[in-house]
Amino acid sequence: MGWDHEDSLREEVKDHLIEAVEDVEKMPPPELETLFEDVYAELTPQLKKQKQALIAERELRGKFENTSEAFPL
Repeated sequence: MGWDHEDSLREEVKDHLIEAVEDVEKMPPPELETLFEDVYAELTPQLKKQKQALIAERELRGKFENTSEAFPL
């Protein structure tokens, strides 16, 4: 096994990653209520305030819309 095998393996891994990202991008975004819990095992008081602020902002604005191709929701 030489460089050709390593290059082939690298391409295979890259293809799998691209496919996985594309699959996830097709899924709907997570609910705001679970967004923090999906990342943190326990919410600190500061994270709880941030979560409530985000939910309050959504209530003021309505559903968050994707307005940027750079940071899709």
